[in-house]
Amino acid sequence: MDVLEGEGLLARRPAPGDRRATLVELTPAGRAHIDEWQAFQRQLSEEVMTPLNADERRQLIRLLERIRKHGLGE
Repeated sequence: MDVLEGEGLLARRPAPGDRRATLVELTPAGRAHIDEWQAFQRQLSEEVMTPLNADERRQLIRLLERIRKHGLGE
């Protein structure tokens, strides 16, 4: 948290009504960083999925969901 705060990506402020707690919120720079990262992930995802047709994409998503659920012990 100290590093993210130092980079200006988040800010800490005291919690109203509870001196023991600190609230953490994204700064505008933090929100922009997340937006950029999500755009990068979408672009990468599209590049990886390009060779697959719609049926293959659906199948891959189903298989990845199965792996995710198994990994979480569901």
